[in-house]
Amino acid sequence: MAVLAAAGLSTGLAQATVISLNMTDGGGGAGTASAGNTTGAVLSGYWNTIGKNGNALSGTDAGSLTDDSGALSGVSFVQSAAQGGYWSSASGFSGTIGDNVMTNFADSSGNYTYTFSNLNAGVGAVYDVYIYSARGFSNTGVTQFDVNGETLYLTNESMTGDFTESGFATQGEAEANLNSGNYVRFRNVSLDTLQIGITGLTDSTNGGTLAAVNAVQIVAVPEPSSTALLGLAGVALLLRKRR
Repeated sequence: MAVLAAAGLSTGLAQATVISLNMTDGGGGAGTASAGNTTGAVLSGYWNTIGKNGNALSGTDAGSLTDDSGALSGVSFVQSAAQGGYWSSASGFSGTIGDNVMTNFADSSGNYTYTFSNLNAGVGAVYDVYIYSARGFSNTGVTQFDVNGETLYLTNESMTGDFTESGFATQGEAEANLNSGNYVRFRNVSLDTLQIGITGLTDSTNGGTLAAVNAVQIVAVPEPSSTALLGLAGVALLLRKRR
């Protein structure tokens, strides 16, 4: 451990790029997470805002989404079809799901897609995808998420508490674990063009048919920083001298 510390490995990983979107029906705009609001399972200080029709709301450019640093990323967003939605006029962003990023959502009983393009240049070669789902009504069904050949299911009617990861491999497991969490996470995706499939399924256990998406975050999986790489080289040199 002393050798590792001396080699400077405490510097860890390079800072990750984050792109965050809040979905809302845009009702008045007061309840949307946008620039200057910090929230999310991965805390982000800039949230792009997308209306229920897939339209960019004030301060958002769907042709070049803003990243967490406030810079235009070159990443574009397209929604395949208009959806229903909900908004809250409450304010305040605290890092828990009792804030507006989760009280706003788009919903649907059918299926549709979100497509992000130019991700490798705008975010990174490898990234994780966080999709938030909470709908505080009893007619909420099971939401099916499809990303890069992987499928996860979640059913959640709870809009209070902390950010909690969940997601199940089968619809039956999701129905048996109502309110188990409020986001799913797809790891180590490397597609330059990412398509997220969203489908609303009937919840035969708890009732309801509507899917919900509150937000999406795309978070770069950071590469080791240059300082950390130098530290690794130092460790290798020390080990070689000891032989």
